[in-house]
Amino acid sequence: MKKKILIADADLVFVEALSSTLKERGLEVVPAFDPGQAVAAAFHHSPDAIVLDVNTLGALFALRRLKTSPQTAATPVVAVTAAFDPDLPRDVAILGARAFLRKPVSVAEICTTLLWAMGLSEAAPLSDLDCGDDALDSTPMLCGVSV
Repeated sequence: MKKKILIADADLVFVEALSSTLKERGLEVVPAFDPGQAVAAAFHHSPDAIVLDVNTLGALFALRRLKTSPQTAATPVVAVTAAFDPDLPRDVAILGARAFLRKPVSVAEICTTLLWAMGLSEAAPLSDLDCGDDALDSTPMLCGVSV
């Protein structure tokens, strides 16, 4: 049975690029384009992991709802954002996100982080990960702590 990933981001190009790569790797993808859709899709599709853009207050409320619901509390969430808020990594960790990535971030880094978050890889994502031609301009966070 294929692993199912929910991608919740208002950026259609980001969702399409990540979806394409995940599908090439044999994963099923469920897209959502706002926090409300993300919560509804998570309850309906029961994904194995969630990539959630946390650039709005609504997304933080969605994260809290996902992590406090018995149906989705154990689902790992990888929080991503282009917003610069120095408290955001801590805030999403407190709300239950498994990892935090700041955009721009390569699709390869997100894939590596997802595998780790789902327990399919023992190696935690590293900021100096070789992602091919995609330059990383991010500092991965695991449970709110820089690696």
